[in-house]
Amino acid sequence: MNVSNPFEVVEVDHDEGIPGVDQSAPGIGRLAWLLQSTILYTLLLAVLGTSGIGVGLTELLILGALLQLPMTVRRMRNAGLRPLLPAILLVIPLVNLGVWILCLILPPGYSVSRKMDRAGRITGLLVLMAIMLPFFAIFAISESTTLIRPVRVAPPQ
Repeated sequence: MNVSNPFEVVEVDHDEGIPGVDQSAPGIGRLAWLLQSTILYTLLLAVLGTSGIGVGLTELLILGALLQLPMTVRRMRNAGLRPLLPAILLVIPLVNLGVWILCLILPPGYSVSRKMDRAGRITGLLVLMAIMLPFFAIFAISESTTLIRPVRVAPPQ
């Protein structure tokens, strides 16, 4: 900034982008994919869950996965992966969790750099902790119930 003219227009180069992020990767990023998926499943649950159609959770998840297919293909393309196989696996329950985790943690252009960024590592750690938390809770409950044993009273003679 020029001290003699505080109103001078400063030229900014907008072509640089965010440092460390591959801007040339096509598709959508992690946050956009997560927000679109959250909105999609929320709308599906609100519309189909309250309509009384009788749609179960499995049918809701499969319908959501089919509607989420184009977004997941674009997200996988953004990460630099071949999107066909993961997109097909998205329809299979429980296998789709792996595809969703990949969509959440892989940075743009991952196939070129093969390096995870900090946001991906933190997200992966949080997802791992969320998956492991029920197992630790079940283990803690089962251990606490085995320590308390009923006292057997001998029958009167």
